[in-house]
Amino acid sequence: MPSLLPTGRTGRFSARSRRKLWREVHFWLGLVAGTTLVVIGLTGSLLVYFKEIDAWLNPQLQIVAAPPAGRAAYRPISEIVAAARAAIPTGAQLGFTYYPRNEETAFWFFYSMGKGSQSGGSDTLNVFVNPYTAQVTGTRVWYSAESPFKNCLMGFIFKLHYALLLGTPGNTLVGILCVFFIISSLTGLILWWPITGKWRQAFLFKKHASSERLNHDLHKLSGFYSLVVLLAVLVSGVYFNLGPQFRWLVELFAPVTHRPDIVGKQQAHGTTISIDRVEEVVHQRFPDGQWFAFSLPPQTSAMPGNRPLPYRVV
Repeated sequence: MPSLLPTGRTGRFSARSRRKLWREVHFWLGLVAGTTLVVIGLTGSLLVYFKEIDAWLNPQLQIVAAPPAGRAAYRPISEIVAAARAAIPTGAQLGFTYYPRNEETAFWFFYSMGKGSQSGGSDTLNVFVNPYTAQVTGTRVWYSAESPFKNCLMGFIFKLHYALLLGTPGNTLVGILCVFFIISSLTGLILWWPITGKWRQAFLFKKHASSERLNHDLHKLSGFYSLVVLLAVLVSGVYFNLGPQFRWLVELFAPVTHRPDIVGKQQAHGTTISIDRVEEVVHQRFPDGQWFAFSLPPQTSAMPGNRPLPYRVV
């Protein structure tokens, strides 16, 4: 049966219909996911500098007076670790430790307190130690098991960024919102695409335009020029919050090499080495390197022969 529409009219009508559909998808996904991702983006921007901000807010905990010798005047790392352990309740386990980021900041220890709550979580306690005196400069709660509103400020922002203060369900929700916003970004690219073939106009603001048109061009061009960075950030958010699902998707297209669990092996007549010796060995192998963080074996965990688990250093 011949078409009642003029030649080419069906194709143009179909293209307009699809464009309208993409516009609706772009609008609603942006409205639903965009509001929360503004919060996630702003908190993420703060967390890039969380150490510097935290030191500025809590100088009594983190800022120390550096002697002329600088890092060469550090007390042995074993003394610093011992001072931190003496400042926490029995049974708390060290998660990891940040080395001082400069000569005027303290060691920053993170301990899991093992204090249960209705949610099954535990408190995380910070201990700060002056590297030049091996004395504790202060302690505080980083994460509270009772409520995120009892976290310190940076701990609160971390929980808000990763999980919107909703715990484990919040991690999943943030990952799903990232997926929605990826789709919204790609539909935005479809809407930006100049179907009329006027490519030059697609990259520029319209001159002498109304405020409405200026706002439209600002939205369109800022979205286009930031698309690569935006997609990289969103995909990384999906990876961090929906790791198993992300790896499953990647494996559909390419093989994935899973990181093996590294377990220390005890030598038949091996001896336990101190953390001072660990630091010395690492410095010998990487004399130009700078320590970033380390973790210690759990006090309650031991290998056969009552030898502790291996250290992990970064």
